[in-house]
This record gives sequence, C-alpha cells and structure tokens, in this order.
Amino acid sequence: GRELRPASAHQSRGGGVSDGSEDNPAPADNPGRPVLVLVTHDCSLSGAPMVVLNMVRQLAASNTFNLFVVALVGGPLVAEFASHCPIEIIGHDAESSGKLESFLTRFAARREKFAFCNTMVTGYLFPIFRNRGFFTVALVHETPGMISVLGPKNLEIIDRLAHAIVFGCEFVRRRDVEAFRLTNPNQLVVPTAYHDPPLDRLLIDAARARLRSELGFPKDSLVVLGCGRVEFRKGTDLFVDLARAVSSHPDGGRLRFAWIGPFFPTTFCSWCLQGGKRQGMDSVIRFVGERPDISLYFPGADLFALTSREDPFPLVNLVAMCADSSHRFRG
Repeated sequence: GRELRPASAHQSRGGGVSDGSEDNPAPADNPGRPVLVLVTHDCSLSGAPMVVLNMVRQLAASNTFNLFVVALVGGPLVAEFASHCPIEIIGHDAESSGKLESFLTRFAARREKFAFCNTMVTGYLFPIFRNRGFFTVALVHETPGMISVLGPKNLEIIDRLAHAIVFGCEFVRRRDVEAFRLTNPNQLVVPTAYHDPPLDRLLIDAARARLRSELGFPKDSLVVLGCGRVEFRKGTDLFVDLARAVSSHPDGGRLRFAWIGPFFPTTFCSWCLQGGKRQGMDSVIRFVGERPDISLYFPGADLFALTSREDPFPLVNLVAMCADSSHRFRG
C-alpha cells in the first residue's frame, strides 16, 4: 500500500467512533435507505484503506445509504472516516467476530443490507455477514505471492460465500483464479481508480522549490521519489541500489532520491537506512518517514520509481500520474 494523506477538505455528515468495548447505539438513520457496511482491515495511510475512504466520501455525499465503516484496526484515517459516517473498530483478534456480531444486531430488522469487505484479510468475517442476511461483496487486491504469505484460508471463504468478488485488474483476477482454483461465478473486474484534480502550474513550481529546500537538495536537482512501507515487498533495498548505481554514473550528478513511508525496528529497515549512508550517499538519498500530507512530494518530484517486488496495482502510480501530466513516471 501507499503512504497517503487524508484529504482534509472533504467533510461530510459526521459519525462516531467505537472500539466495540461498550454499547454503541445506532445513530439516527433513514429506515427507507439500504444499510451499507464497508470493512477495512486497518486505517493506515496506505492504499487499501484509501480505496475504502474514497468510496466512503462518494457514498456519504450521495445520501443513498445508511453508511457505516467497520475497521479491524485503527490508525491515522479514523478521524476522517468518522467525519463521514460512524466507524466501529472491532480488533483483529479472537474477540473481533463477537464484536461484529454484536454490532450487526442493530440491523436485524432491515431488509436491504450490504457489506463490502476490502482485501482478503477480512475474509473470515463473511460467514457472519451472510448469517445476518447481508449481500456480500469482496474487494480483492492481493496477488498469489502475498496470499500465500498470509495464508489462502480467507480467500477460500470469500470464494465460497461472497455474492460477488471484485478484482482491481484482470491480471490479479486471472492469477488468483489459476493459483487457487477460484470457482465463484460472480467475478468482476473494476479498475482501481484515484481522483485528484489537476494541479496549477504555480503550485507545482512552488512544490518543487519547497521539496528541494526541505530535503537539502540542490535547486537544480532531479528528484526520484519512492513511496511505501520500508519493507522487502516494496523493494526499498532496490531503491537504495538504484540510487547508488545512478549516483556513480558520470551523468548522474544531478539526481537525488527520496523515500516516503514508515520504517520499523527490523533488520531490513536498518539495512536500507544504513545502506543510504554508506559510500558517500548521505547527500543523495533521504528517508523522510511517514507523511500525512503528500501534496509536496509527488508534484515536487521529477520521477517516480516503483521498486516493488510484487504490487497488483498500487495507487501510488495513479497519484504520480495525477501530480503533473507533463511528467512521465516509470517503474
């Protein structure tokens, strides 16, 4: 997933936040509207939760549904989810199923109710939604490599119980069907999308100047951007290798490299951070950590490098292309 900011300009009818530890009575709603529960595995500044948040923004503005969000884990996006509709945090442990059961009791008498569950991590919740009479839709982004790491059990549940499975692209659908012999008859492909209005040229020029000033790069430098958690799957080590190779090239003197995204106390993160400091690389590469607002970084960069070893259709590509149509981004 990508490291992105919530768009604070989007505000809608408010909700509330509950961690499931106490009774959370249903807010006033319109009995004539269908119930729609959107499930996110967490509320981090990354791609999958941002998919859910963008859906929530549009659905809340449409006033078509009684809208609710269920999150397994909290995070920085909780406040913005709650600005659009109520959000229930049920945890990702042995008690989460019981908390979801309790939460859904308020909809027992409702006839039209739907659940959109994002990522295969939420697959274990499908029996609960089906038993409660919900029409269930799974949004599956993961490719076989990541599914094998996480374990295919949740995907098997989704394949058996989901009324429909939505994939972000045909490549992911085909690979998952072949690898795990999926037989669900209602498989759909809805391309992953990201909406951001074009930026004014003056804003882009200002972002370029500010970015170089903040990172201590020369004003005329060409900045290559990477984005995501500092981890093996995202290929942060490949980003470091790229910076080292380019900076040693006779024509690479103007290039500088910046990576946005959180890092954790792991051997891999330490290797990447130390790798950026070795062989005189201090002036070439920066690890800036997680940023809630990325409006400076993508418009301010010249190139975006996608170094992921596996990524089905990362939103960072779309963000990069939205940042400035005069730039071309390659991974």
